[in-house]
Amino acid sequence: MTERLYAEIQDKVVLTEEQIEFLEELTSVAVSARYEDMELTDPSEIYTKSVVEEYMQKALPIIEKLRASVQS
Repeated sequence: MTERLYAEIQDKVVLTEEQIEFLEELTSVAVSARYEDMELTDPSEIYTKSVVEEYMQKALPIIEKLRASVQS
């Protein structure tokens, strides 16, 4: 799914392979966090502060690229 979504914007927003892989990981994280009743473990136990900080560190450059694309 992530590759399909990225394919729709790749001519406007260029991401590295690492960023694309991160988005794939983040997509599965979002699904498990949104539908937490599907998991046996509470999301707050899985997604610790350090994990969330790492995700934010990786996500912010992607968000900035998207923002710049929309503003141009």
